Amino acid sequence: MANTKNLDRKERKLAKRKARGELKKLFGTLNRKQRRELRTEPQGLKVYLAKQEKAE
Repeated sequence: MANTKNLDRKERKLAKRKARGELKKLFGTLNRKQRRELRTEPQGLKVYLAKQEKAE
């Protein structure tokens, strides 16, 4: 999540909405097997994708 401490409420809301949209697009690129693995792991989506990239 971006550092939003110096933004006003409206800008902060837009920044967070944009970040959530980007995460949803990333989640959409996963297949069923990857989504199941992600649910079992206690980590976020970006960390999971980084581990997958490193493994390949």
